[in-house]
Amino acid sequence: MARKKQDENLFEQAFEKFEKATQINPEYATAFDGWGIALSCLAKIKQDENLFEQALEKWEKVYEINPKKLYNLSCGYALLGKKEQALHYLEESLKNKTIEIDFVINDDDWKNYLADKDFIDLIDKYR
Repeated sequence: MARKKQDENLFEQAFEKFEKATQINPEYATAFDGWGIALSCLAKIKQDENLFEQALEKWEKVYEINPKKLYNLSCGYALLGKKEQALHYLEESLKNKTIEIDFVINDDDWKNYLADKDFIDLIDKYR
């Protein structure tokens, strides 16, 4: 809803709820993942690199809790232009079969990499 309306107040409410959920259960990977997604959405709206960094912190926590949940972490690195880390975690996601190739190539988070040779080679490796 917050993303659709681009209402920063709704994002803030969501952040508070995610924070409370993770205080109740610090191992609640889904809450950290959702928090990262919400931060990333707001970061895209505001073009705010600090918010992308905060999203990445949440996804790194997800990875600590569940090492197989790597895709959003890879996207976070991609959005920050950290290609080496982005491709590393993307490859792990593809290797673990936690994401489909078609989803990746249609995901806006990767749009700046679609013509990148290393990205293309990685995608071709798992086709």
